[in-house]
Amino acid sequence: MVEQSAPNRICPLLGLAEDREARFTYPEAAHLCYAADRPDTIPLDHQAAFCLTQNHPSCSRYVEPPPEQQAGYVPPLPLAPEPP
Repeated sequence: MVEQSAPNRICPLLGLAEDREARFTYPEAAHLCYAADRPDTIPLDHQAAFCLTQNHPSCSRYVEPPPEQQAGYVPPLPLAPEPP
């Protein structure tokens, strides 16, 4: 099964070559890690231990995505202009 919108337990940097936002819910050779400039393959045992679990923030490759890329992000309201 391919997930289009990963639950919080799956690393947001895990994806497929043809669709960075899609991933399987189990270890799969087609998965790539998008933590670096160039996507990289991930051993299946590493996926099972980190990528597909809530432990993904403890992965040595993991980089926290910017707030606007995190689930539930609400952009701040624009500031009101200063009165003259």
